[in-house]
Amino acid sequence: AGDFAIGEVTPNRGGDGGDVTVAIRGRSFTPGTTVQLTKVGQANVVATSIDFRPDGRLLSATFDLRGKPQGQWNVLVTNA
Repeated sequence: AGDFAIGEVTPNRGGDGGDVTVAIRGRSFTPGTTVQLTKVGQANVVATSIDFRPDGRLLSATFDLRGKPQGQWNVLVTNA
C-alpha cells in the first residue's frame, strides 16, 4: 500500500452551476476518507459523495458548487 499520498486531481475546474465530480489519484486511500474544497474567507465545501477503488489508488468525490465563488480552491483529503 505505501504511504498516504495525493497525486493528480481531474478535472481541475468546476464552475458554479451544479455538481462536479473529480477523480483524485494517489496512494493508500481508505474507506472513511473525507474530501473538502477550502478557500480562505469561504466555508469549506464538503464532498456530497465519495467512491473508492479497492486498491486505494483512486477515489471520486462529488461537490455541489451551485452558487459557490469561482476562483482557486484547495483540495483537502483527510484519510481515516
